[in-house]
Amino acid sequence: MACRRLSLVCSNDYTLCINVDGNVLSCGNSFYGAHENEEKQVSQLKIISSLTKVNSLSTGLAHSVCVDFEGNIFTFGSNVYGQLEINADRDTLRYTYLPQKVNLPPCKQGSCGNNFTICLTEEGELYSFGYNASGQLGIGNNESYYNSPRLIPSLKDVDFV
Repeated sequence: MACRRLSLVCSNDYTLCINVDGNVLSCGNSFYGAHENEEKQVSQLKIISSLTKVNSLSTGLAHSVCVDFEGNIFTFGSNVYGQLEINADRDTLRYTYLPQKVNLPPCKQGSCGNNFTICLTEEGELYSFGYNASGQLGIGNNESYYNSPRLIPSLKDVDFV
């Protein structure tokens, strides 16, 4: 399947792209479902049927985030550090290849670090979740991880992540 590319992102082992119709396609290798396929290895681009009208996407080490045109955030892949924001700890759900809707106000962008996620709302606020042992969530502490979104209070009126 060809991907007339609108946007393309790559991690170490997998690739996601958005075609001109707003569909997401994926290929590569992921033991944690970060390319949204139950199969570990996908050698040709494969459409992700549950994601439509996607505006932007990002990949981390083993997880992905997508934002649709309505401002909904969807995450999938590894949840070892709560980077999917699905209110399930790593003992309950270590990973999922099925996109999970994140409970946030409408967003215009999502960005992945290795094991954390930051989302930018349409109002210019930033929310972060996932791995935080070095304080990379920007919330003022270094608790090891958070599996629910935390507002980054020191940053306001942000345009781009």
